[in-house]
Amino acid sequence: MGLKSLVTAALAALALAVAAAAVRRRLGSGSVPPIADAPPRVSDFSH
Repeated sequence: MGLKSLVTAALAALALAVAAAAVRRRLGSGSVPPIADAPPRVSDFSH
């Protein structure tokens, strides 16, 4: 159950990152890499 929840959390973080990238692309601010926001959240899930 713990592993399943970890995988679900990781997939949710990935989905959020992809959604953020799509929104930023739509807004036209492509100069800021959307991946920069992801690592801290992913590291929080890994703990």
